Amino acid sequence: MNTHVHNDLSSDKKISKVFHAYGYSIQVRKDGRRMWPAKFKRAMVYKIRSKELSVKELSEVCKTDQFTAKQWRREYGKVESLNETIHPAEPVFAQLTLSDDDRSTQRSAGDIRVHCKGFDLTLPANYPVEGIVQILKTLGGGS
Repeated sequence: MNTHVHNDLSSDKKISKVFHAYGYSIQVRKDGRRMWPAKFKRAMVYKIRSKELSVKELSEVCKTDQFTAKQWRREYGKVESLNETIHPAEPVFAQLTLSDDDRSTQRSAGDIRVHCKGFDLTLPANYPVEGIVQILKTLGGGS
């Protein structure tokens, strides 16, 4: 049987002070280890990848070795590369123009004119949006 009585929270006994870096509060345990929050690590990896911050600067300010910062970059870099695959940097289509004042071709008012990668396409005004999206994906090579 456990007869030990806790007057304070046991988690409070483990945390002795707080370390501040880049606007974040990092808890420091009694043994001196810092408890790096995942949100802080993601923000630092973003700053490193966007060249706002170097690994050396991060390690100096956070008073840690460069290996730790590089480990964060490897750990959270995998998540970013997955997001880059899901959201391509280039748009799927180049331009979608709805214009009534183009008199160069015979078309009825309200038609949809699509220009994508050198293709000009005129669609009726009541053409379904899902169909337009599919055409643009096909012409643009997007997924």
